[in-house]
Amino acid sequence: MKKQKTTFSYDLLNGETNLAFALKKELTNSSQKQTATEKYISFDDFYQQVETIVEDRNAEKRRTEAEAHTKKMKKLAETKGDIWKSIDVLLLKTSHSNYKHIAEHLVDLKALSIFEGEQEIFIERLDEIKRKYGRRRTFIEMLTRYKL
Repeated sequence: MKKQKTTFSYDLLNGETNLAFALKKELTNSSQKQTATEKYISFDDFYQQVETIVEDRNAEKRRTEAEAHTKKMKKLAETKGDIWKSIDVLLLKTSHSNYKHIAEHLVDLKALSIFEGEQEIFIERLDEIKRKYGRRRTFIEMLTRYKL
């Protein structure tokens, strides 16, 4: 019975569409099988089970997201030099699409610099780019839009 209650709680959290029908069927079956010695679950116990399931699910989600972020940062670290070179190449030609690609690359490099603890180096390099290409109003607006 405890396994069924946990399964019900899990299905409830997942938004199972036929849960009301399944619950009615289960209650009908269990009331016919119920003995005097079986214990009903209290609302507090049920609520505690739901809370535990939610906490477990959230912890798993955070762990998965952290692993994915670490994996992405390690992969990005391998190509960091190439990304900086591609930014230099993209800056040679003035176009809105190039500026958007540059801003996206810089956002990734900013995240990588935070991950590696090298924010000062990133800021210096970004300031150098802003000084060199500061007269390109559209480029500076794009950097501002991406909060760089």
